[in-house]
Amino acid sequence: MIETKLEIKEYEPSKISKPNIIVGVPEAGLVGTISASYLIQQLKLPETGYIDSELVPPVVVVHDSKPKRPIRIFGRDDVVIIASEVPLNPKALIRIRGRGCKMGQDKKQQNPRRNYQCPF
Repeated sequence: MIETKLEIKEYEPSKISKPNIIVGVPEAGLVGTISASYLIQQLKLPETGYIDSELVPPVVVVHDSKPKRPIRIFGRDDVVIIASEVPLNPKALIRIRGRGCKMGQDKKQQNPRRNYQCPF
């Protein structure tokens, strides 16, 4: 099986520790995307990075007349939200979920009091 590229890119080294990670993706009814957008707005979370992958459709999202990547990462303190504005195939969802969990484990090593479990 050929491995496809999937990277989490942060704009600058993150000061987030002990993250609670929420992944919002469009599914039936767009509930995941709507919920993630609501939390991002209400918590006033800054954009901290994005996910780059060959599994993501080649599209650009426009917000306030500025081009944005379709899967972005927002966060502060102990909350991280990975928000996708494009539908993803199941393979991409599994890979993003795994990389998000790895990101949490990496943050755990910076602050070892938190216990993360990855079921995949």
